[in-house]
Amino acid sequence: MPNKLKLFFGINSASLQAFGGGGSGGGPNILEAFLGELKDYDVEFVVPNDDNSDLTQQVADVDIIVPAVATITEETINAAKNLKGIVQAGVGLDTVNIDAATKRNIPVVNEPEGSAIAMGEYAFVLLLNTIKKIPESIRMMNDGVFFQPTSFEIAGKTLGLIGLGRSAREFLKRIRPFDVKIIGIDKYPENMENLELDFLGGIDKLDYLLENSDIVSIHCPANDETKGLINYEKICKMKSSAILINLARASIIDKEGFIKAMKENKISGAGLDVFWQEPMDADDELLQLPNVFSTPHIATSTVEARFRVFKETAINIKKILKGEIPASCVNLK
Repeated sequence: MPNKLKLFFGINSASLQAFGGGGSGGGPNILEAFLGELKDYDVEFVVPNDDNSDLTQQVADVDIIVPAVATITEETINAAKNLKGIVQAGVGLDTVNIDAATKRNIPVVNEPEGSAIAMGEYAFVLLLNTIKKIPESIRMMNDGVFFQPTSFEIAGKTLGLIGLGRSAREFLKRIRPFDVKIIGIDKYPENMENLELDFLGGIDKLDYLLENSDIVSIHCPANDETKGLINYEKICKMKSSAILINLARASIIDKEGFIKAMKENKISGAGLDVFWQEPMDADDELLQLPNVFSTPHIATSTVEARFRVFKETAINIKKILKGEIPASCVNLK
């Protein structure tokens, strides 16, 4: 008899069904890769209620929490009496109360490798669409206007990277052939080797990066130190011709200040794949800004990335259930 494993997955039932290849658009069975690694277990999935607010009842007797997009509070963690681990299917842990998990000696683990290529590629997608004004050109063409708008070349520009982790490095691989100068900052610049940047500094060099970059791309994690890192005043330090790219976490940018800056055309444009509320309200004024190119948090939504992430997430779960601490655990050694 296989061991029973009760697993909370922080997405709605329709999304879980889609991962299993049962969505309205069909698609690959990504859950198959996940369950294949857990073949020795009889897995029971638990998903949030429709209101997605109080999760304490759903997690009461689960063994593992996969946060996905759900917020895992201290109350939620303490309600999960059988909890053995919190294992994210991806990188982001900004919605997890890590301190509360640590108090209970519960490992919190992410999967930082699997989505890096997809994110590096998508940073380039956001860059191209924004700097070349592709959405605006489509709107104009549909209105019968040709030969507009005027955009910018990438060649000769300066790219500024905020955060130099895996996704930034994958982005670097793809943009180097475009003849750009590259500067970057990171919390731990002393650990950044062999990146061959034109400038490398700590977070104290943020203003320098903003003032000297034509393209600013955010790749740092969201935490207490980075929340609101980019606000109205910081955007005003950028060149008026510059563009801002964010596929990390929305909270790194102050929303009110960002909207104000974009309405005032302080910079040329912005490309966003992450938002302060997801899904967004259809009436959100952000969607009405003509100089903001937005996509619905799909940077990591590639078949390859999801197969890698789901497989490694299952491997991490297996290790925890065996009493091991995965290498990507962020709170326990």
